[in-house]
This record gives sequence, structure tokens and C-alpha cells, in this order.
Amino acid sequence: MMSTKQASVNGPYRAFVNLRSLKTISMIGKKIQFFVIVTAILLAAFSSWYVYRQSRELTAINQNKSEIYSQDIRTGQDQPKRPSVSENATDTLPAENGTEVRGKIGADEDQHKENRAARMVSAIQDMFLTSFVVNDLAGYLADQYHPAGSRDNPGSSGTLEVSFKSLNARYGLELVGVKHSDMPLQKAREEVLALLMDPEVLRHAYELAAEDFVRTLTTEAEQSEKVFLDDRGAKKRAALNPEQVREMLRLCSGYLRELSRVFEILAWERSIASRIGAYLQAENRVEQSNYAFQQMKYDLEKLEGNGQADQTAHRIKLQKARSRKEAAADELRRAIQKRERIRQDLIAGIREAGEAVSLNSHEILYISKWVHRRLQGEGRAVGIRVAADLLEDMSGRLARQAEAYSSSKR
Repeated sequence: MMSTKQASVNGPYRAFVNLRSLKTISMIGKKIQFFVIVTAILLAAFSSWYVYRQSRELTAINQNKSEIYSQDIRTGQDQPKRPSVSENATDTLPAENGTEVRGKIGADEDQHKENRAARMVSAIQDMFLTSFVVNDLAGYLADQYHPAGSRDNPGSSGTLEVSFKSLNARYGLELVGVKHSDMPLQKAREEVLALLMDPEVLRHAYELAAEDFVRTLTTEAEQSEKVFLDDRGAKKRAALNPEQVREMLRLCSGYLRELSRVFEILAWERSIASRIGAYLQAENRVEQSNYAFQQMKYDLEKLEGNGQADQTAHRIKLQKARSRKEAAADELRRAIQKRERIRQDLIAGIREAGEAVSLNSHEILYISKWVHRRLQGEGRAVGIRVAADLLEDMSGRLARQAEAYSSSKR
């Protein structure tokens, strides 16, 4: 056994040793803690660098895809810049008479244009312009023609019951026969419309479809049958005769000419555009006033139906409610009158600028609002002007087709 003296000596020594051990352990723990913190910081830095690098690569990929997409379906304004003569001095050669001979640059430019046009044609056909659209539009117009004496038109001359609103609903909203990306319909509409507002895309689409459309429309008219009533009121179906086919072509030509005039006015006349903006504001004010009136009307009817007409407080509430309803009705009346004044001024301005445009007021107003929405964007007026030119060109094609058809059937 340890003696009492030895125990008295070893006690302090053991305490000292234990203290040093604790300090050593504490230092080791701090080193480990420091190492863990440094490691975490390094991992965080590496992760941030890696995410940044991946983000840069992804952005580059998306930009590259956008450039390829733009080259395929848009105007080519995002195409890579062709090197200038100073950047590639071997591309041109001086001729003996001092003029420059087109060399590699001229050939490359022509090839580039041909390739771009080919890509654009392919993209137009792949994305939205199909033979079904051409056939459906021709068939739709033929269906809307009603010859004189038919069941739907007892008058003495044929009529074409078509409107821009019906055409927009069919091909602009429902996208009948139109190819588009697999996305919600609203997004698909925006995609197709953005393409068609591009002047170059619009021209290429027209060139692809124009001749086929004239030919298809004529065929649809020849094959169309209408219901007629005989003298006894009996129904009978009959194909259109040559004169009726010519009449339908002339009516379609006249309608497109009217559309062209309105489009041209809206794209060029800034004063008209400002009137449309004023009309839309007045129209919105009518909607707000009508909402307020309907609310006041509801509140009054609710008070009148609660069965407390004999109470003085209730009679006061009723009187105030009636006053609020009358005030709201007056405000609504004024808003409607202002809207109608602006509408009449707008329609009159278009008719005056358009050399006696004969479209009805509802048609002119609908087209005006549609075009106004399309003009809300950089450079959109050019697309509307091109559309006006193409509508005029198609009008001329149909007029010539009617004349040629008339000559061939004599």
C-alpha cells in the first residue's frame, strides 16, 4: 500500500498532469474545429465557383440556341456580321479599269442569303403555314358567299358574310390548322403572331401561299353547292354557275382591298392611332362606371328587401342608397356618351383617310383595336404596312382571276 507521505506527494503531481492533459485536448479540439471551418469555407467556395461555371455554360448554350432559332425563322438581323473588305483583303480583286471585281465575299453573301431564305421557308412551313390552312381559309370564304336568290340571301345580288373578327377567331385565337409548339394556346398565339409581325417572314409566307390560295379558292367556289328556293318554296341544292364564281372572287377581292386600306391608315396616320388610344381609355371608363352602377343597384335592392321600411334610420339609408345609384347612373351615362363621341370621330377619320371605306362601323372599330394592340412594340408598324401591301396584292390577284375566269367561260 502507498504510504501517507507518498499520497501527499503524488496528489498535486497528478492534478498537474491532468491539467496539462486537458489543455492538450483543448488545443487539439481547437485545431480540429479550425480545420473543419477552413474545410467548409473551401467547399463553399468551390461550390460557388462550380455553380457559376455551369451557369455560364448554360447561358452560352441558350444564347446559341436562340441565335440558331433566329437565323431559321426571323429576318436575319441576328446573323453574324460578314467580314468587311479590310478584314479579308483577299476577297476582292482590283480590275484593270479601277473597279472592284466581286470575289469570294459576293459569292458567300449570295450563298448566305439563299441558305437563310431556305431555312426561313422551311421554318415557316414547319411552324405554322400548312396546306390545311390554305384549304380551310379558301373553303371558309366559299361557305360565306351567298348568291342572289339563295336560302340565306333572297336579295338581287350576292353577298359575302365574312368579318375580320370571325377570321381572327378562327385563325388567330383557335389557330385552326396552324402548327405551333407544344405549349399553352395563349403562348402559341404569341409565338405565331410574333413571327407574322416580322416583315420578312410575312413576305415569305405570302409568297409560299399566294398562288395556291387563288387556285384553291377558285376550285372551292366551283365545287360549292348552295341551297336555293324555287317558286313554290321548295329547297334544292345547286352548284355555283360561272357568273356566281366570278362574283364570289370579286367580292373577296373587294373585301381584302378594304382591309388593306384600313391597315394602311392605321399604320401611317398617327392622329388616328391617338384616337384609338383615347377610345380605349373611354371604353375602360365605361366598364368601371358600369361596375360602380351595378354595385350601387345591388346595395339598394338589398336594402329594399330587408323589410325594415318603417324605421327612420332605415329610410335614411334607403334615401342615401338611391342617391348613390342615381349618381352612378349619371356617371355611366356620361361615360357612354363620351365613348360614343370618340368612336364616331375615329370611324369618320378612317373613312375620310381611306377614300370612302365601306366596311361597317363595327368592323372598322374591331380592326382598329386589333391593329392598335399589334403596334405596341418596337418596329411593329413595318409589319402592319407590309400586311397592308400584301392584302392589296392579293386583292389584285383575285380581281385578275375573276376577269380571267370570266374570259375562259365565255
